[in-house]
Amino acid sequence: MSNSTSTSTSESSSSSCSAIIKGGELHVSVLSIENLPSRESPWSVQLEACGETTSTSTCTKPDPTNKDDTLVIKTKTLQSLHEASAVLTIQYEKDPTLNRQATFAMKDLVVNQVATLVLELESSPPSQPLDPNTTTCPTTTPTIQLQVQLRGALRRELRALVRFGHGWFALMDALERTVCRIVPSNTVTQRLVFIPALLATLLLTPLVGGILALALPVLFPLAALLMTTAACLAVAFVLVYFSTSRGRHKYMPLIQPAINKCLYSTPGQALLYPVGPRPTPVTFVETVVPDNMYGRLVLSVVIDIIGCSSYLLPFMGEASDVIWAPIQTLLIMAMYETTTPKLKYLSFAEEMLPFTDVIPSATIGWAAQFGPELMGRNSSSSSSTGDNKQPQHIKTE
Repeated sequence: MSNSTSTSTSESSSSSCSAIIKGGELHVSVLSIENLPSRESPWSVQLEACGETTSTSTCTKPDPTNKDDTLVIKTKTLQSLHEASAVLTIQYEKDPTLNRQATFAMKDLVVNQVATLVLELESSPPSQPLDPNTTTCPTTTPTIQLQVQLRGALRRELRALVRFGHGWFALMDALERTVCRIVPSNTVTQRLVFIPALLATLLLTPLVGGILALALPVLFPLAALLMTTAACLAVAFVLVYFSTSRGRHKYMPLIQPAINKCLYSTPGQALLYPVGPRPTPVTFVETVVPDNMYGRLVLSVVIDIIGCSSYLLPFMGEASDVIWAPIQTLLIMAMYETTTPKLKYLSFAEEMLPFTDVIPSATIGWAAQFGPELMGRNSSSSSSTGDNKQPQHIKTE
């Protein structure tokens, strides 16, 4: 089989056209063909996939922008096309022994993204003695450069979500433009109101702090409730700000790499497009959680701290464990299912049972996964240090 010597992927604005595609489509354009064994030009290029065959005539300088030079394979389902392999054959009219083939798997392609492939061409059928009058000396391996795109529509529920997102962002942009027209006219008034409010806050902070310190045992549940409400309002404010054009322009470049990592991964592709069964939550979270020792240590400590924070609100905090227990168990399964498969039961039980949140389930999983490695490092370093020590009766000059 042929190997891909280089692959590059570029974004394409095909989300609009992918919504109207029924089934799957494979678009292949020949960019260049190098080091062919014959001086004669090939007669045609044939593409075969999923039992479908199409061909096009070749020229010395293929034009990928010409639709007539683009090979297209259409199937009823995107999954059948995604799971298949495509065979590209360079055909000669006079001597079929000069034909060359290249094969690539479409499961390696990102749906609706344009990829450039450089494939090695192999003889088909097996190579036979060539005519020296019509062939060249094969000093290098013949290659073909392709521009490939696997097209398909999003899942039905995601198409509805995309339409909702477009409507939401359009609404937020309209509100933002309206607010921007009103706010600048009241800039002076805002400054006049802001300065007295700041002075009053600075003067009243010690008084309010002293009252809260004296009434802390009584007001602590109320303060915790107010803090929770404030946190929810802050999250809502952040989401609304991220929905505005200014927020998207400012923060989208920061989170775009993480989004691409999730969406372009195998679980992300299965979530977006009907290329197979939907991924489980665990397989999708596995692409997000860190896979190194220190990253998982930080995440495990944060998980245990959040789990223990329910003690801040007696009885009320235990009720919140009904929401947090599945989330914590999902994260622990994504990180430590391979090393400690029974840890998920301990995690779910200690979150659901009363007064057991003190058990650090995530940190236990981290110690079980990386503890032997750390012990091995310490033992190897101590043994190497011991080997370097010389007996006392041996002196070096």
